[in-house]
Amino acid sequence: MAIERSEGNDLVDLQGNRFLDASGSYGVNCFGFTRFKEFMLKGHELSQQLGPCLGPMHPVVKENIEMLLKIYRKEEVSFHMSGTEAIMCAVQQARFHTQRQMVAVFKGAYHGWWDGVMQGAGNERFNSDCLILEDKVPQSLELLRVRASEIACVIVNPITGFGWGGAATAGLSQPKISPGEESIDRFRTWLGQLRETCTKSGIPLIFDETWAFQLGPGGAQELYGVEPDLVVLGKSIGGGHATGIVCGPTRLMERRDPARPMRVSFCVGTFKGNPVVMGAMNAVLKWVTSPEAPAVFNGLRDRVARWVQKSNKALSDQSLPIKVAAYRNTWCILYEQPSPYHFLFQYYLRDAGVQMAWVGTGKMLLNLEYSEEDLERLTSLILKAAKAFQADGWWYQGTMPGIGYLANLIVGPSLRFHFGSLLMLLGGASPAAGAAAEKLT
Repeated sequence: MAIERSEGNDLVDLQGNRFLDASGSYGVNCFGFTRFKEFMLKGHELSQQLGPCLGPMHPVVKENIEMLLKIYRKEEVSFHMSGTEAIMCAVQQARFHTQRQMVAVFKGAYHGWWDGVMQGAGNERFNSDCLILEDKVPQSLELLRVRASEIACVIVNPITGFGWGGAATAGLSQPKISPGEESIDRFRTWLGQLRETCTKSGIPLIFDETWAFQLGPGGAQELYGVEPDLVVLGKSIGGGHATGIVCGPTRLMERRDPARPMRVSFCVGTFKGNPVVMGAMNAVLKWVTSPEAPAVFNGLRDRVARWVQKSNKALSDQSLPIKVAAYRNTWCILYEQPSPYHFLFQYYLRDAGVQMAWVGTGKMLLNLEYSEEDLERLTSLILKAAKAFQADGWWYQGTMPGIGYLANLIVGPSLRFHFGSLLMLLGGASPAAGAAAEKLT
């Protein structure tokens, strides 16, 4: 979309069409458009004093460090240019100090575009040094204990605790998920077990909180009561500007090896102290640590909890086979009736006037400026989209396609691709080989 301006929580495009923003700008817009405009103005004012003066640090950087250390209870801070770059720094520091190479992550978690931690589509490199585990299962903890001598760090995304992993529209069956307080409690127990395992095994634990402050003013440490070794921050903490931060203890943040003076961890960035970013970040941190912030965060939490109940009642009254689920500012749609066409619902939401960011994943975010009126409007837009979706027949009441048909539809193209690649390796790249691949399925 080409967006011209924001007004409240509305985005207005070039033709004057209005969309209620439920995207959260990929996790950046935690505080709301009005506050971010104020934060960005603070950063602009500072940049007008200095310009692109990189290298020397403005005193506001010291203030930012002091506030970050207080919030996250760590000893040192390093600034970076994005969340992905901050993850790269955290992993490099863990490898540097443990002198191990393996990185453990959990299935489905996204930690940036770096191929060292990226899972699945988009990563052409086979990650032999990346161990992908299942969360909330004892076997993963046992594997960490057994392979501790190889593992440099474990990265966990605390947002996973919201329990929305099964809300993606790509599935053909009814997802069995339960976002909310119960999921948070289960994840809290799991994180405690993971922390204990990492401590006993000597493996640094990293919290990827690139979605800074989505879990509240104290972050995941405050919500779950679990202390990681390193915390990675980004997105909203930049006050509308790109940034990345790593907070941790000196034993992991030190860039030099005291036993080998020529061995260093060269982990820096040109724009790490960018005055415009540091100024906006200062405004963010001052607001987050202000006495009013907890009440604002909790106010949205309570409004969203009431909205879930009202919205689901309205959907049930209209006999629509969906529900909404939410925790604080994070929400998703639950599809109660199986259908292979749920991915189309996002287009109906867009047509009704809802702006989203993630296609097909089910992830949507509100911000702290969402009022009761905004939430009521969101309900009306969801109802409008769902009625249109139902009227067009996408929630089919008849028999679903047989397993054979679906297997051929999904597995067939993949088998043809890999069989064709194998024939090419064997020197069989010819029209006959292509025909053979086609006949495979």
